[in-house]
Amino acid sequence: MDSLRLPTVPAPAPATHPWRDRVLIAIVAILLLAMVAIAPLGGAALRWEKRRTSAWPPAKLLASPAEFAAAFGQAFADRFGMRSALILAQHRALVDIFGVSPVSNVMIGRDGWLFWLGEDGQSLDRHYRGTRWVSDFEVDAYVQEVRRRHTYLRARGIAYLTVIVPEKFTIYPEYLPSWVHPGHDPTLLARTIDRLAKDGTVPYVDLRPLLRAAKSRETLYYLTDSHWNLAGGAVGYLAIMRAVQTLLPGRIPSIAPPVRPPYVPGVDVYWGDLAQAIGIPGEFEEPDYLPRYKTKRDPAGLGLRARLITPDVDAFKVYGQADASKPRLLMNRDSMGHALIPMLSENFSQTTYVVTAALDRKRIDEVHPDIVIDEIVESGMVRIAKNPFR
Repeated sequence: MDSLRLPTVPAPAPATHPWRDRVLIAIVAILLLAMVAIAPLGGAALRWEKRRTSAWPPAKLLASPAEFAAAFGQAFADRFGMRSALILAQHRALVDIFGVSPVSNVMIGRDGWLFWLGEDGQSLDRHYRGTRWVSDFEVDAYVQEVRRRHTYLRARGIAYLTVIVPEKFTIYPEYLPSWVHPGHDPTLLARTIDRLAKDGTVPYVDLRPLLRAAKSRETLYYLTDSHWNLAGGAVGYLAIMRAVQTLLPGRIPSIAPPVRPPYVPGVDVYWGDLAQAIGIPGEFEEPDYLPRYKTKRDPAGLGLRARLITPDVDAFKVYGQADASKPRLLMNRDSMGHALIPMLSENFSQTTYVVTAALDRKRIDEVHPDIVIDEIVESGMVRIAKNPFR
């Protein structure tokens, strides 16, 4: 071959070539605009993620191009019409094809059970597997704090009770994936209960043996949610009220029976917070055998006497009833307290529920309770020590 010979010049492009490119570019542009504008699922992804739409970045952020670009990208992504549909498609593929959770803080267990791994995704490792060791400093800090609270309240003639609600994986480890095994050392909860028993000064309730014994009778935690249901709440409620009877002798002769709202098959269906986080509508639904919403919708029909006397705001609410001879309760709680509220309120003339891990002197002076209960979930125990009473 002659090295000096020029390569063959390709034939000229057909006259339609530029128009074909323009048509393809137009089609892609129209499709992109449609994907931006059309939202078949609305803002479903934001509801699954439990957050608001990100705001557009202010003009002053232009001084920092990298920050402006990141903020603009997030705001645009939240308004991208097909975002929810694309996320749904990805999540469904991960769950249905690979059997794994599409979100880092939810674990898919056996037989439709879902488990909450905490905001940082490490709760199971800390509180069950033992692969992230929690030192005895956490135990000591918790016990010292509840002892301070007990001492302060006792000096004012107020009873005190601390309650730690076990995580779902503590009571139902058999539904965790087969590769998950418990740690060899006692968990933080086990060590804390042992230390409270050894200390002997602070009244407490150990719910673990009661829940483990009761789970053979009925399911105590939602399969698709991080919380116990009304059946599990009833086990905790009865244990708490027996302790209250001991701490307030003669003030509560009998405990109100646990509430059991009627179940309507096909109507009372539950899609818990963990299923919502996974974000596949209709996936991981379960029958709601004891629908808690009915305790608010029809309290009289369920034989409940206590009524909400403040706005129905989750962070602070007060229930009351006419019998002024009953004692008054102040309960510092987390979301596990939801299942306890309709039952506990039946035993007190006034019951104040506050979503907090702190003990508030001012609120104690305002409420004048006969007893204070600190309720906290197992993985949230550290919040008690992080909110020291002064």
